Amino acid sequence: HRALTLRHRYLDFSHGLVSESLNYCAESLCLLGRGCEGVPLALHAVEIRGSVFGARHPARAHALGILALCYFSIGRFGDAKIHLEECLEICEVAFHENHANVIPNLMNYGNVLRSMGDLKGARAAYQRAIAIHGWNFREEGQQYRQLEECKAAMRELGQLGQPGGSHEIDDGCSLASEVTCQVTCLTMSHSSRRGSCSTMSSLPDQSAVDLMRKQIGVQIGGTVTSADIECKGTPVIVFTDIGRDVDDEMALVLLSSLRRKGLLNPIAVITTLSPQKDRAELARGSLDTVGMADVPVGVGGPGGVADGVELEVYEANHAMSSPSICDSGIELACQALESVPPKSAQILCLASLSDVASLIEEHQDLFTSKVKEVVVMGGVMPPQSGDALTPDTAYNNNCDMPSAEFVYRKCQELGVPTATLARWAAYGCPIRPALMDELAKTKHMV
Repeated sequence: HRALTLRHRYLDFSHGLVSESLNYCAESLCLLGRGCEGVPLALHAVEIRGSVFGARHPARAHALGILALCYFSIGRFGDAKIHLEECLEICEVAFHENHANVIPNLMNYGNVLRSMGDLKGARAAYQRAIAIHGWNFREEGQQYRQLEECKAAMRELGQLGQPGGSHEIDDGCSLASEVTCQVTCLTMSHSSRRGSCSTMSSLPDQSAVDLMRKQIGVQIGGTVTSADIECKGTPVIVFTDIGRDVDDEMALVLLSSLRRKGLLNPIAVITTLSPQKDRAELARGSLDTVGMADVPVGVGGPGGVADGVELEVYEANHAMSSPSICDSGIELACQALESVPPKSAQILCLASLSDVASLIEEHQDLFTSKVKEVVVMGGVMPPQSGDALTPDTAYNNNCDMPSAEFVYRKCQELGVPTATLARWAAYGCPIRPALMDELAKTKHMV
């Protein structure tokens, strides 16, 4: 960390040596069980090395390996797989066939495949690592620990019942002919993906993953207890139309700070407003770069937009397609609510109320039992004494006025408090335009 601080102080942030320190810090955090904090450092290292050395340089492959290590440690196996495949693809081109630097990446790739249930693919990866080890280290004792790790992994596969996994393991070159052709199966083209040759730290094996987050296609944390709320803050589910303008992304930046302070605990982010899948990819990238890679993202509805109409989503290099994104935002919201104590969660709606309306209509009992407050960025008509609150013509309300009216009416009927932040608050407490320039000087990806 001190090295990173000094290099950042005296060198340009995009300097190759800064990326080296970012990698070291990310790897250290990951091995300390703080992989979520390592993800933004590794993402920046990948970006810097791609800019300085080029997208196909081994130095960038090394950064991809560290990033995969971080994703694996927080249970995002699909993302780890994608980045390791790109790492292996670069190494296969950059180095001669059967280069020793590929071995650690193959071992890590095998660990990822095993954790995803692909035992056959894991076995192929381990076998090829053993074969390459035999080609490079023919003298007894060379890189002995590395070889033993591969052998142990193969034995564990045999115990898991993988056919052929318990076969006798050949230490040397006799496996080479069997597995050389499997390079194509272990790597794949990444021309449409974002994404040192090796990552010397091995990924945790399955026994270390048993305590990780429950895998449901997205990462939902375990049950949130009252003690968690005391130390981590109020559970909050965010509905956002990020990508329309910068305010929602700024809200996620602020949310990351409130999370670090233990004031709010984001348990899900749902994107709405067509094209909602593109917005989910932007939200996923934004969350990852600000240290919230463990917060799941789901795809909501079109937000009141007519079929076939797609509104603007601004371009961002950090937006990312990810297998961790849940296709059903409502399902994700339900799973998040089921994990919290009664009357403990807040819903924060920074967009159209369409998805909140669907949540209430389809899962009213769950909503009523778990939600303590709904916070809306929008507006209401000036209430008269004894009158019910009704939405005004604020943009978020107008996107789907029937849904907005439904949400306010049902919340009042069900006794769920609402807090509405109107545009007048922004007029009364504006952010200095210079703040954006100051943030840009940090050269952070967001």
